[in-house]
Amino acid sequence: MPNRGLTLTWMLGGALLMAGCGDSSSQVDECSSALRIDLDIVNNVVIDVESPEVVINEVLWEISGPTLDEPKKGKIDTSDPKATASVEVYGLLPGNYEIDLEADSKDGETTCRGSASFDVKVGVATELAVLLRCSPGKHFGKLDADGWFNVCTELTWAIVAPLQTSIGNAIIVSSVAEDDEGHDIEYSWTALNGSLLDPSAAATIYTCEKTGSDTITISVSDDGSDYCVDSWSVPVECVEDNGTGGTGGGATGGSGGSGTGGAGGNGTGGVGGNGTGGTGGGATGGVGGNGTGGTGGNGTGGTGGGVTGGVGGNGTGTGGTDGNPECIVSLTVN
Repeated sequence: MPNRGLTLTWMLGGALLMAGCGDSSSQVDECSSALRIDLDIVNNVVIDVESPEVVINEVLWEISGPTLDEPKKGKIDTSDPKATASVEVYGLLPGNYEIDLEADSKDGETTCRGSASFDVKVGVATELAVLLRCSPGKHFGKLDADGWFNVCTELTWAIVAPLQTSIGNAIIVSSVAEDDEGHDIEYSWTALNGSLLDPSAAATIYTCEKTGSDTITISVSDDGSDYCVDSWSVPVECVEDNGTGGTGGGATGGSGGSGTGGAGGNGTGGVGGNGTGGTGGGATGGVGGNGTGGTGGNGTGGTGGGVTGGVGGNGTGTGGTDGNPECIVSLTVN
C-alpha cells in the first residue's frame, strides 16, 4: 500500500516593536518571535480522500535550531473531538529552525511523520505547509529461506533390448547412474502402455501388453526434486504373436495325347505342378496339374500329397464320347 500524504498547515508569525523589550501578554515580544502551529484536523479525525478516516488523539511536535540550547518539544492533545490541533511557541529568536511533527492513529495502525525548515524573521509573518506522510501499520510478513548446494545425479548408461517383441513377451531394460556426492540414487522407469516389473530398480523387465508403439523412460535423481532429474527415453514396438504362412505355387498339367481306336483314344494327362508351403503357420500346398485328354477322351488328374507340396498326380485319359477332359487337384497342409 503506498504512503498516504497529509498536509498540515501551521502559521509562523513574528513581529518586532520599535521600542525596547517590554511586557508581553498577547503581544509578541520585541526581541523575539512567536511560532503558531495550526494543523488541519477536524474533530480529531484526519481526512484523506484516498483512504478511510484515521482518528488522531495527539500530535507530537519538536522545534530545533542553532539559537536553541536544546530542542523545544511538546504534544497537542486532540482526543476531544472539539479540540483543535494547534499550539503557540513563544521566545524564538530570528534564525533558521526545523520542525518535526508526528501523529499516531488511535488504533495504532497508522503513523504520520513530517518535517520542514523555516526562518524566523523580525517583522515578517511566514506561512509554511508541512507534509505528513501517513503509512499503515505492519502488513507484511517475512520469509526465512535456507539454501544448500547439490550436484545432481547423472545417468551414464541405459540399455533397452530388444526394441521390438510380441504381446506378452519381455524387453530387458537396465541403467547406471552416478552421484559425485555419494547421495542415494532414485531410479524411476515409466512406460505409456506396457508394464514394468520393478519401476524403482536400476534394471527391470518391461512386458508388451498391446500392439503398437510405446515409449520407455528412465529418470534418476538424488533428492526427488523436479529441477535435479536426469532422464532418457527410447521408443519400442509391440506386435502380434502369430505369423501367417505363404501360398503354395500352382502348376498346370500338359495336354493328353489323342487316342485312335474303336472306342476312342486314351489321353494321358501331364504332370501336375509342385506347391511349397510358406514359412510360419499352416502352409497351403500347390495346386495339382490339370490333364487334358485327347479328342473324345476324359482325363482324370491324380491327387497331390506331402507337407511341402508333393508332385501333382498324373492324369490318364480314358476314351469317351465327345468328352471335355478337365482335372483339378488341390493340396492343403495344416
